[in-house]
Amino acid sequence: MGVAASLKRGLQNSKIEPVYIFTGNDAYTKKEYETKIFKALTSIYENCEKHIFRGGEVQPGEVIDEVAGSSLFASYKLVIVKDVGILFKDKSFKNFVEEFSGKDNTQCTLVAEYENTDYPKGGIKGLSKKIQHNFMLPYENQLPGWVKGKFRDMGKSITSEGANFLIFCCSNNLFNITREMDKLITAYPDIKQYGLKEVRSISADHKKDNIFGYLDALTLGKEKKALMFLDDLIKYGSDPIYIIGMLRWKFQQLITVKKLMMETDLSESGILKKAGLNLFVNRGLCSILKGYSLKRLIKAYDRLFKTDISMKSSGVDNRILIEEYSIWFMSGN
Repeated sequence: MGVAASLKRGLQNSKIEPVYIFTGNDAYTKKEYETKIFKALTSIYENCEKHIFRGGEVQPGEVIDEVAGSSLFASYKLVIVKDVGILFKDKSFKNFVEEFSGKDNTQCTLVAEYENTDYPKGGIKGLSKKIQHNFMLPYENQLPGWVKGKFRDMGKSITSEGANFLIFCCSNNLFNITREMDKLITAYPDIKQYGLKEVRSISADHKKDNIFGYLDALTLGKEKKALMFLDDLIKYGSDPIYIIGMLRWKFQQLITVKKLMMETDLSESGILKKAGLNLFVNRGLCSILKGYSLKRLIKAYDRLFKTDISMKSSGVDNRILIEEYSIWFMSGN
């Protein structure tokens, strides 16, 4: 989840670049820095507008016009473009961003966000490395340290047991984790160190948004339970595209663990440690994976990739597509 020191330092000194390129699979930290950039801009300029576009829903020229044009109502603009990879395929857009990134005294800052898989290896040629920032999710075994660090920033602390349980209840989702941290501090403002008891008291109902409950039921072939979890996830606001993305991330881990099971004679704890996974959360994973061949896991991952593409391009209801995937996987294909 490393953030270039230049980005942090620039924001602290209110030095904002005309262009930032955000990449990686950590949507939470991308969102966090969107907010920090906008906050820094509003402290510099009396009026600042924010405009958000998505690459597949807008033409390159529309974004160029918005970034290059001045506003009738504000002295400065922040333009955020999600899933920008498709726009960078347009030569005129890429040339514009290269030129705009080198300008001084602009009236706009452009934040261009890549999907993790779209970003070209080695970065975008023609753009300074200092404006290209890669945000990667921490490994599961790094999450307790991440949680403890967040609490330290707020003048608080949490036990290892409390941090692990918080992560488990929140499905490793950074948005959910930080929301529960805020709830914890609001519920117990006078406590300096939080433990399992306090976390359990505010997180007991949070498992309704537990994507890993769905994944566990899916891999164990418990169709009724898996579809019930899926229904709850969607009911409580989880985007099917997000669910598919999390499943792809989890299946990458499953494939890594399965390969280690086949290639080494390590114990489960040794395998999980080598794979960078949290021992508390993944206890028993190797036993589950004994029932799956590597070929089937890779096939399931490939099918997830195709489902992800269909969600973004076919026009079919995404809830139907993810339900179809669940049934397909549990049928043993």
